[in-house]
This record gives sequence, structure tokens and C-alpha cells, in this order.
Amino acid sequence: MKFWKKLRQTIFSDFTVLIIPKTTKTTKQLRLNSFATYTFLIGFIVLNIMISITSVTYYSKTQKLDNENTHLSTELMSNLELIASLESKTTLQGSEIIGLVEDNEDVLDYLNTRIAEVNELYLEMTNVIATFNEDNNSSISVPITRSLDRTSIQAISSFTNEDDEDAEIDIEEIKKQDELSELIATMKETSSTLINEIESEIDYLDCLPDNIPLEGRISSGFGYRRHPITGLRSFHYGIDITGNRGDAIQAAGSGVVTFASWSGSFGKVVIISHGYGYETVYAHNNSILVNVGDVVEKGDIISKVGTTGTSTGPHLHFEIHYEDEQIDPTGVLRYDN
Repeated sequence: MKFWKKLRQTIFSDFTVLIIPKTTKTTKQLRLNSFATYTFLIGFIVLNIMISITSVTYYSKTQKLDNENTHLSTELMSNLELIASLESKTTLQGSEIIGLVEDNEDVLDYLNTRIAEVNELYLEMTNVIATFNEDNNSSISVPITRSLDRTSIQAISSFTNEDDEDAEIDIEEIKKQDELSELIATMKETSSTLINEIESEIDYLDCLPDNIPLEGRISSGFGYRRHPITGLRSFHYGIDITGNRGDAIQAAGSGVVTFASWSGSFGKVVIISHGYGYETVYAHNNSILVNVGDVVEKGDIISKVGTTGTSTGPHLHFEIHYEDEQIDPTGVLRYDN
């Protein structure tokens, strides 16, 4: 109790401050209240502490902002350099694109020139065939385009036979029969050099595949038929010539052998390129007597009659292709030889 009483007296008691001037003037007394004085001092100290804390906090934030500004300035400079680099690359690529466009225009001009040359060659070939047909009383077909094949396939798919309402067209069978056409297209690139060399050395009449490859009866002609195995109505892309196993099969014309091996449902197959757009196919052979790259003359024995692949008996399946289109062999073969 005495402590609290003494503390209260100390806080609330007054004290006097003497002000003594240097001169002889009268000494002044300043009476101050202890509580007010202590309150002022404490407030002053607290205020200084708050100002110090605020200054330190402000300085810290200022330093942090300065560091962030420095980092952002560095990134900005880096981005500006990247933009300048991209602009330079864009300019270079633009120049390259202009160069490519000019090159493409040159290529297009070249292709147009080549197309004109091909058209001129086509007209010349047509005239040669017409003259040959007139001189030899033959009926060789004029070249047709591959687009006609697409049209014919569409026509086949929608074909109906009014005399036989139950007749069916097996489109898959047609595609299967056409697999040799795809095989020939694949072989063209590898055999083009040989073909070009042969075409320049062999006379057109020797190349023309008009020699009958096998003496025998034509058991199935070119065109629609009832398939002997599936029983479905489908298109036959060649002719079937009957024969005995082992009978000799002759080359229909002079040329170069571009295929001599097994080919699915056609069994052992020989393909000969005669130049001038002609190719012949000999399927279902019992044995093959030639190799790819061999040059054969018209009438040379190339294989033996057999029944390999999908076949009902010994026979030769024979096709003539002109400009990648299967044509009726009976329109080319010379039966008066």
C-alpha cells in the first residue's frame, strides 16, 4: 500500500524548473505537473519508435521495389532483343517464301510444257495407230485415260440386269481381279529404266502383243460373266484359254519381263512390258521360264500352262493392258497368223 501511495504521489506531484539567465536578470521558475510531463515524454518516445519502424519498413519495401524494377528492366531488354531477332527471321522467311513461289512458278511452267509435249505425243500415237489399223486391217484401240476406269467402276456398282433380277455384282471380286493393275503400277518405277532402253531398240510391230500366246479354246471372254468359283456376276479383265498342263506359253510380243513370281489368287504370274503403252499378263502358270529384266522376243516360250492360284483347271488367264487400262485381247491378237 505504501508503494502504490508513494508512486501516486510521485506521478501526480508537481516539480519546479529554475531558469537562470547568464545576466543579472531575475531567475525564473517554471512549475510543471509531473503526470503531464511523464505523459509527454512517454508519447514522444512512442512516436519516435513508430517513426523508426515506419522508416525501416518503407526502406525495405523501397529496396524490394527497386530490385523488382531492375529485374523487369532486364526482362524487357531481353524481350526487345527477342522481338528484334524474330523480326529478322520473319523478314528472312518472307524472302524465302517469295523465292519458293518463284520456283513453283518455274516448275508449273515446266510441267505445262511437258503436258503439251505429252498431248502432242498422244496425238502422234493416235495417228500412228490409225494408220497401222488402216494398213493392216486391224482394230487396235486408241489410248484411253485412267479416269474412264473410275467411271466404269461406278457404273458397275449401280448396274442391274433386267433379264436376271437375281444377278449380283461382286464389287470385291472386281477389285480382286484388278489387283494385277495395282501390281503393275508398283513395278513401273523399278522397271522404267529397262523399259525405256527396250522401247528405243525394239520395233513397234515386234512389240505389239498380237501373237496368240497359247493355241486353245477361249473358255471365258473379256467382260461380265458368272464367276466359276464364287458364282457371282463379276467383270473378267482378260480371256481364259484352255490347255493341258505343261503346254508352252509364248510371249505375245517382244519386250522386257517386269514381274515373274507368285501373285495371290493369280498364282504364278509373268508380266511383260512391250513399250508404247502395252503390257501383257500371263497367270495361273505351272512354271515360269523367265526372270525379271529378261528381254524376250515375240513367240519366245516364257512359261508352262498350269492351274496355280484360284483356278478350276489348267488354263491361261491372259490380259492386255494399254496405258494402264485392261482392254479386250481379242481386239489385238492376230488370229490369221
